[in-house]
Amino acid sequence: MFPSIVAPAIEISTDSERSKAALDTVVVNGKSYFFGETAAIQSRVDLDSGMRDDWVFTDEHRALFLGAIKRLKNRGVERTENAIVVVGLPGKHYSNQRGALKDDLSKIYPEGQIIVLPQPLGPFQLMQFQSNGLESDELQRRGNSWGIIEIGQYTTDFCVVLNGRIVERCFGSSNGMTVVAENLQKLLAKRGISIGLEEASRAFVNRQIKHFGQVEDIGDEIDQSIPALAEDIRVKANALMGEHARSLDGILLAGGGAPLIFEHIRSHWPHAKLCDDSRFAVAEGFSRFGAGFQLHKQNQTVKAA
Repeated sequence: MFPSIVAPAIEISTDSERSKAALDTVVVNGKSYFFGETAAIQSRVDLDSGMRDDWVFTDEHRALFLGAIKRLKNRGVERTENAIVVVGLPGKHYSNQRGALKDDLSKIYPEGQIIVLPQPLGPFQLMQFQSNGLESDELQRRGNSWGIIEIGQYTTDFCVVLNGRIVERCFGSSNGMTVVAENLQKLLAKRGISIGLEEASRAFVNRQIKHFGQVEDIGDEIDQSIPALAEDIRVKANALMGEHARSLDGILLAGGGAPLIFEHIRSHWPHAKLCDDSRFAVAEGFSRFGAGFQLHKQNQTVKAA
């Protein structure tokens, strides 16, 4: 795991830091970029760069993609040059950006195979497949009709699966946890504390910040920052999946913001369920789907032979 931060690379003067920065550097269109921890430490870029609707078509996004591949390669993962890579798009952009995103990433990763999926589908695939790509029996046990709310940094994404089939009109997106971070910034400013979005987002985990050598408890401010987003998500979820909610097997909440929003949603829909390790539920679901896709390709090759 590394921060999804990208910034233009700069000259590093110390040998030790230069060698570390080299591990977090990629080149896109002839320009060098830092990604991950190095970008967070060496640049002034904050998290608002990812809030543009066209961000996935920028050199910064391409650098983040190549940076992830580089991380895997440096850790000895095999076939990083021609892997099946599953990437996601917010629900509101999926239909009109999926083809363009696949084409864009295929240009910088020509030997691999790019699959673009709606982000909120990941938690359903987490139940649908085992980690080795084989189909799971979890849907038989728990039912195969679910609403999914995936609460990410920039967007909250929604979808509904009825009897294993995706309902197109129920795709949608609303604000993500950046809204909570911005609310937290405003509340802390009243205490004379100024923090960036990246630090505010990290503070949700331990509910503390360092302030001039002192550890400041900001739990009350975090709690006050959440309800506005929770209500925004509840209203959007009701508009998109309200007609199906009563008869669904459950409402799955995933994403890094899910634990903070969960009780607000469950008070409205008592069959809401928080995904285990919710922060990685989409990534794990995509990984399992990719493994299943690989098995399917292998089976097709065997049949053709």
